[in-house]
Amino acid sequence: MTRCLALAGTALAVVGTSPSLAQNAPAALDDSLRLDEIVVTAQRRAERLQEAPVSVTAFTASTLTDQAVSNLVGIARFTPNVEISSGRADGGGSSLNAYIRGVGQQDFLFPTDPGVGLYVDDVYLARTIGGALDLSDVERLEVLRGPQGTLYGKNTVGGAIKIVTKPVIVDGAFEGSIEGTTGSYHRSDVKAYVSGPIVPGVLGFKLSGASIHRNGWGRNVTTGEDLSDEGKQLVRGAIRWLPSENLDITIQGDYQRQRQNGPAGSLVNRYPSDTAPSLGLPPEVVAALGFEPTAFQYFAALAGAPTIPGLPGGLPPLAVDPTPSDGLFRFDDLYNSVIVPYWNQKLGLPAGTKFDSRWISDKPGVSSSLDPSKDNNEVWGLSASVDWDLGDGLSLKSITAYREIDAYFPRDADKSPYPVAATANRVTQDQFSQELQLSGDALNGRLRWVTGGYYLRENAFDDNAVRLYSGLYEVLSPVLPDMYAVGPCTTGPQPDCTTNAFSFDYFPKNRIKVDTWALFSQINYDLTPDLNLTLGGRYSEDKKVYTQDNMLQLVQDPKFGPGTPGYTGTIPPFEENGLARYVGPRELKDSWGSFTPKVGLAWTLTADHMVYASWSKGFKGGGWSPRPTQQNNTDLAYDPEVLYTYELGSKNTLMNGSVIVNLAAFYSNYNDMQVTTVGSSGGGALLLLTRNIGDSILWGFEGEVTARLFRGFDLNLAGGYLNSKWDKFNRSACVAAIYDATSGRFCDTDLSLDDKLVDAPEWTFTVGAQQTWWMDGIGSLSLRGDASYRSKTWKDPYNLGGGSNWQGQPDVRKALTAAQVAEGYRVTMPELAQDAYWLANLRLAWRNPDEDWEVAAAVTNLFDKTYVTNLLAAATFGIDEAYYGRPREWMLSVKYRF
Repeated sequence: MTRCLALAGTALAVVGTSPSLAQNAPAALDDSLRLDEIVVTAQRRAERLQEAPVSVTAFTASTLTDQAVSNLVGIARFTPNVEISSGRADGGGSSLNAYIRGVGQQDFLFPTDPGVGLYVDDVYLARTIGGALDLSDVERLEVLRGPQGTLYGKNTVGGAIKIVTKPVIVDGAFEGSIEGTTGSYHRSDVKAYVSGPIVPGVLGFKLSGASIHRNGWGRNVTTGEDLSDEGKQLVRGAIRWLPSENLDITIQGDYQRQRQNGPAGSLVNRYPSDTAPSLGLPPEVVAALGFEPTAFQYFAALAGAPTIPGLPGGLPPLAVDPTPSDGLFRFDDLYNSVIVPYWNQKLGLPAGTKFDSRWISDKPGVSSSLDPSKDNNEVWGLSASVDWDLGDGLSLKSITAYREIDAYFPRDADKSPYPVAATANRVTQDQFSQELQLSGDALNGRLRWVTGGYYLRENAFDDNAVRLYSGLYEVLSPVLPDMYAVGPCTTGPQPDCTTNAFSFDYFPKNRIKVDTWALFSQINYDLTPDLNLTLGGRYSEDKKVYTQDNMLQLVQDPKFGPGTPGYTGTIPPFEENGLARYVGPRELKDSWGSFTPKVGLAWTLTADHMVYASWSKGFKGGGWSPRPTQQNNTDLAYDPEVLYTYELGSKNTLMNGSVIVNLAAFYSNYNDMQVTTVGSSGGGALLLLTRNIGDSILWGFEGEVTARLFRGFDLNLAGGYLNSKWDKFNRSACVAAIYDATSGRFCDTDLSLDDKLVDAPEWTFTVGAQQTWWMDGIGSLSLRGDASYRSKTWKDPYNLGGGSNWQGQPDVRKALTAAQVAEGYRVTMPELAQDAYWLANLRLAWRNPDEDWEVAAAVTNLFDKTYVTNLLAAATFGIDEAYYGRPREWMLSVKYRF
């Protein structure tokens, strides 16, 4: 933190010397300190940023360049109360994980919907996969804070991010650019853009493309893969046609092809599994033994593991506990006792090697994963925008769009050479949307209004391969009694209906069809020349059809590993020759409707000062848990979540336009929050459920200051405060952390009212300064420094490691005994949170006198700070995995404009 403050101080110190240097600036280049005006379309119409009574941060293309922001994730460093990362690793690593004022969604997988809407040229992107977009060919970017339920609709409960690409030039001279960049990790980027008239004044075109490559900074030492590399190609083209003075038609298309490895992650914690079902022996027997035997201890003995000698007569055989200090023979003990010895032979690992803390890497971003990690996708879309001036102050706009996603992203969660936990998703999605907007003004301009309708149809398919504790079924199925078989199941010409409860290799094949329609209207009426009233409303209806058809991996003639009956040591034990259906096929249907109003007042105090107040509502669609792990308890829908927000703000222009100060304060009731939880059924089976956990209260404020203190010197300051706390949970009549299928409640007792919300840092702050010197005959030289701060940020809804649970028991991550550490458990990150940290960037750029050539050098993450962007906990396996932001990197670019 001290170094970052020193950086900011160094940038500010330039103030002392800048006036004399700035005297060389030609007066024509900088004859005023007035800041450039920014025009936004946050309210579906063009207006000056300082006249829009909403909380919005806007970035121009030049601002993004000066701040060394190349993709959408980077804008969070400069936007108060906004947290954006490149998504969960099981979503490929380039999915968009966006939170605004503590509202968003971690999960990428349907039916779960995002909480922050992403729009490209007013086209809504329904899925976050591949959403960490490159910002080539961007004219402007807007971040709208707070619910946008009236003008933007569902899934903008936290806010919206709008990308506006460069317009097509129809009249005048051609313009374009070409840029090449090199840098750390063999970076090699090439970007080009051109636009100009085909028929002057009637027809124009635009074409842009980018090729982006750099090696990864992380590494999988087992496969030899670089991780967090980049490899993508992008192209965007558009045609604009003006057939008449009152008709404007733009047709455009975009395509992205991405072939790269997954994000750099590491195993950070290895602790005892939380799954250890009791064998159910009488209390007096347990007391005589001095320990609680578990079912796993019995299963391991049946599978040939060494047993405890001298047990009292009448007791079943029990395996020796490999970690006796735990007091329980757990799920991971079963795996290490029965399966790991075989894998050691197959992988060539030394005898006695286990799935334990030896696979924790002391170097962030390094893993020993058995399976490869990929982040491949192809994303493309077409859209047509028609603007028709009907006369008499009326205009009609139509936006028609079609988009497709085809993505593949396998990932190994346990970061070890054992097949403990891995997923491999193939997700395809297509969407069609149509929006109509009719707008106009009346009463001599005192009334401005927009009304319209919206329709979206989405189809998506997830074909997943999940490997969990691979090998348990093959070993245990021939030796377990019938009481541990489940059904019904089918496979092949001879159905096998004795599926073992310990087959965890499964293949979800889930589909969803979504139909959404909405009608909306908003008016802005000048009650007086200085007082404006906003009234708006939108009714949306969301219909979803979710089809589940999930299969287990079975082997009809199992061969099993060392120490089990019938094993010869010569036959591969895991033959994939059978599947059994364990969920579905079933079709789940539901629909949800919501009215989302907005009321606002804006008071123009003077030409340079405006205050506003508003109340608005947003909602995010309902659905079903996207990862059903069993037939029961996973077919109940969760409801939409709703946000009500009160906001008070002001827009201020000071010192003849050289200083802008924008402020906003808010208070929100966040109801029926959708949270993906990890729990267990009454029988102890793993449940991954998305439920309406409860309500929370959010309040805070943002402030943004932009100032041109003297010629050539710009200063940016922005800060945000967010207080996030749970208000209540939906857990009435619940006494255990289980899902009650009869009432539809998830009674998650690990959650506490003291827990903080995910990706909701209390404080966010950024400071930036840029000094430009002009030199006769040489051009200009600009030096910019930026520093950003995030306070402690929890990455898990349970705030795991943050304290005791509801029963006063300490979290296992802070309760390991010395004996457990000696047995192979270790915790390197006791809290699943990123502590407060600073990041800093520097950029130096030279432009020639004609400003058509630019050479720039930059360093991002100047002090090489290690920080976590995502954390995933899996207590069933006793593991936590962490994923990291990029380390310090340098870059050098050359750009030519024409």
